[in-house]
Amino acid sequence: MEMISIDRLYPHPQNPRREVGDISELTESIKQNGIFQNLTVIKGGAGVPEGQSGYTVIIGHRRLAAAKAAGLTELPCSIAEMDERTQVGTMLLENMQRQDLTVWEQAQGFQLMLDLGETEQSIAEKTGFSKATVRHRVKLLELDKEEFEKSQEKRATMAEYIELESISDPKERNKALKSIGTDSFKWAVQQAKRTIKEREAHKAWDKLFKELGIAKVEPKQADKKEDLFENRYVSYDDAPAKKDISNIKKAVKEGRVSGYTVRYSSVHVLCGDKAKSRKQKTPEEKAADERLRQIRKLESQAKELREGFIRNYTGGHEDIVIRAAIEAQASLYTWGDREKKLKEYLGIKEEKVKGSDRYVYLMKRHPEIVLFGYLAMHYECENYRLRLAGQDGRYTKNPALETWYEVLAKLGYRISDEETRLLDGTHECFKEE
Repeated sequence: MEMISIDRLYPHPQNPRREVGDISELTESIKQNGIFQNLTVIKGGAGVPEGQSGYTVIIGHRRLAAAKAAGLTELPCSIAEMDERTQVGTMLLENMQRQDLTVWEQAQGFQLMLDLGETEQSIAEKTGFSKATVRHRVKLLELDKEEFEKSQEKRATMAEYIELESISDPKERNKALKSIGTDSFKWAVQQAKRTIKEREAHKAWDKLFKELGIAKVEPKQADKKEDLFENRYVSYDDAPAKKDISNIKKAVKEGRVSGYTVRYSSVHVLCGDKAKSRKQKTPEEKAADERLRQIRKLESQAKELREGFIRNYTGGHEDIVIRAAIEAQASLYTWGDREKKLKEYLGIKEEKVKGSDRYVYLMKRHPEIVLFGYLAMHYECENYRLRLAGQDGRYTKNPALETWYEVLAKLGYRISDEETRLLDGTHECFKEE
């Protein structure tokens, strides 16, 4: 150990802890009692300005700052020899053991160690964190730092940050980050994933038509044309199905295709002039069609969120579920798509619900979960129970859906702002142009 002039000691530029924080108490203690613990330094190093001699601090950055504030001129130091990777790992581990680092600073430290050649496994062994924790921390660095700091003020959980990882596009991920810590967070995540899915679907359709040499036509120019998928809805927001691709290629081979267009997110392949004239819709009717399409899309997204909650329901509210099931007069038998949906809610993979071990186990141990599954099936499998607008796109109050949301909320479901505005008719999609 040596006493080294404080003027020759420099902070390490890659110290994971970016701010030394409040050092007033430490400064006062040093004034009264001096330094009890030596600093760990290396000779030279990244902290020493070019052309000068001195030492770079590895452990003791807060003590160095407080000592300067206290007016000390020299400090006790232990001089070590370390390569760059060991320096960073030592600083990271020392700060983590003292619980001094924020999760963002931890993430920066982990990333720096990875950049220096460490692996998730080696970092986990040195720091005591799991490989999954290291991976999730590093993922935080892909988020907008300013928005991340705002989310920390809202006491966002690590589970919510991990949920953001399911959004592949960084721009959409940061957009959803703004809603973290609120009831609208899951809605924002779902919306982001839908946006990405639709964007990829659009690319797939356009790529298909480009490969086939089919030109895009504006809807107004296509009004007198006939489409291949007459009386069928083929979504532009979903990737092309094999059957649709086959039909389009067949039409191209027969020389019947003159172009394609997109109306209200529906794909139309143009196959020549119509033999009979088609009544043209007014601008008001077209606007109503688009409004209704948007409403149905929002209803579908709300349904996905509710069903996600239903599939993960673990019980614990028997009185609420049983009472709600009786009030709704839920059916105690299944058929067709309802049977498939019930098995999905209950996590059953076998062919027949009543013959499955999972069903019997739930009936014996957690009957409230089975009742909840039947209740959910009663509401979610009938689209008319979920509608909030008629064919004209105008808002229609739905007491049954409001009741269902009340039940879900009592069970822990967090109703987003979008869903609330859909329920009470104040959502912008209901506004007529």
